[in-house]
Amino acid sequence: MRDDWSRRDFLRLGGTGAAFAALGGGGLELLAACGGGGSSSETARSGGHVVLGTPADPQKLTSVLIGDTVSGQISAFLNDSLLTKDVDGTLLPLLAQALPATSADGLTITFKLRPATWTDGKPLTADDVVFTYGLLVDPANAGVNSLFASQLRAYVAGVSAADAQTVVFRMKKVYAPFLSAYTAIANFGILPKHVLGGLSSQAFNSSDYNANPTPTNGMFKFVKWDRGSQVVLERNEHYHRGAPRLERLVVKTVSGGTVAIANQLQTGEVDIGQVDYSQVDSLRSASGLSTLSVDSPGFTFYVHQLDPAKPASRFFGSRDVRRALLMALDRQGIVDAILFKQGAVADSTVPRVSWGYSKNVRPKYAFDRPGAERMLDGAGWTKGADGVRQKNGDQFRFEILYPAGVKFLEDMAASLQDQWKRIGVQATPKPGDLATVIVPAFYNTRNFDLLLTSIGLGDEPDSQSLLFSSASAAPGGANAAPFKDSRVDDLLAQGVATFDRTKRAQIYAQVQDIIMEELPAAPLVFQNVILGVNKRVRGIRFSSVGGSSYYQGVWVTDGK
Repeated sequence: MRDDWSRRDFLRLGGTGAAFAALGGGGLELLAACGGGGSSSETARSGGHVVLGTPADPQKLTSVLIGDTVSGQISAFLNDSLLTKDVDGTLLPLLAQALPATSADGLTITFKLRPATWTDGKPLTADDVVFTYGLLVDPANAGVNSLFASQLRAYVAGVSAADAQTVVFRMKKVYAPFLSAYTAIANFGILPKHVLGGLSSQAFNSSDYNANPTPTNGMFKFVKWDRGSQVVLERNEHYHRGAPRLERLVVKTVSGGTVAIANQLQTGEVDIGQVDYSQVDSLRSASGLSTLSVDSPGFTFYVHQLDPAKPASRFFGSRDVRRALLMALDRQGIVDAILFKQGAVADSTVPRVSWGYSKNVRPKYAFDRPGAERMLDGAGWTKGADGVRQKNGDQFRFEILYPAGVKFLEDMAASLQDQWKRIGVQATPKPGDLATVIVPAFYNTRNFDLLLTSIGLGDEPDSQSLLFSSASAAPGGANAAPFKDSRVDDLLAQGVATFDRTKRAQIYAQVQDIIMEELPAAPLVFQNVILGVNKRVRGIRFSSVGGSSYYQGVWVTDGK
């Protein structure tokens, strides 16, 4: 997760992190494939630098340990994964020579590697790939702190090197999302066995490589990390796909979030950055800047506290109450006023950019304040003399926890407070630091009443497993409510057991219907991502699902 972007990426932390990898506000991974204008007659030049503005410092730079999008973006520049994605989500080889060969039964997947070297001059071999995935699938490495280990161990029987350039994955059963979700995102950048291979799980988790990733195999190499300020990278002259045009890439931490990034775009302190919706008009009128808007590979939502051991579950344990709270919200008004019409009302927990998104999700929740009030009355939550709803002497009061420093989430929390107050529900916004409060609450402690955030999931609909499977309800998983439903578990198992995309889409449509029926988490909006780009920058493509490999062709017109 991150301060102003989403986390898989958090799931897909896609393109740069399916992880889940991602809570926060939108999608830094989106920078991995953006568009920078310029005429086709221009001659690309080498040299110069680009500054990427981010609203949060990275946490760790070791690929398999990443849990936030800023770290995922940087890691993707440093260590390549086996595959990447085109701007439309099509899988492409990166460290692999070509897309892998898959056996007829779908249980053996074989990759051939390109010739590549680490920045210390040593060759990258199949042993490095086996080591990297072994950190996640080998039971001996159970202590490695990765978001993806439990899912991979459920499906991957083992990884081996047939020779120095050939890697073989043996699957326990068919797992359709494997290539898209676990070989083409930043969380699976290949790591150097000759540096990290002798470490215990605990030593690996706290390795110096997290803050000083050397050597690397990607298009850029690490120079320094000034914590709270910047991460500086320089081009890898020996990159296996050819050295990038940029000499230097700086990922700058900008305090003040996306509003401050917009200001620094106008002053020239930042060349590329995600900006707040309120800043779009001023940026469009600024000379020397371009703005781009695309669908986010995620959405903004809130998670109900459903753990019976947590006090707030007394409010949200009733499905009718959860439905009433969503019905009471004018979400189109939120899109218009807070997102400045850069988005749409969300009717599913599968992003619109995903091929698994169902246009016919049922039920949908139209804005109906009187209906919401009747539903709360029916659930036993009636208004007291002070106008606050109560049941058995307990008033309907709770906190809305959200990431601090994200303006549109701050505005949204205030809007939820105001709209719920109108139906007699008292909700108090409570900002929390992303790294020390939000991430632990979401993944581990689950210490919240109602948690409001954004998440990036990419185009693989099995991201729903990370959010809603019973297995993900355990600490460390992304099922934060937590929510358990045998129907959902069965459908999710069916969804990964076939490669037939038509069948998979039908299965995930049923999952979406159940989630919207039960509402363990309530989707609010599909927000667009707004990116500001200095016109000196050329060669960038903007996409919701593409990968960071596109920075290889980025260049600057002034050569500075």
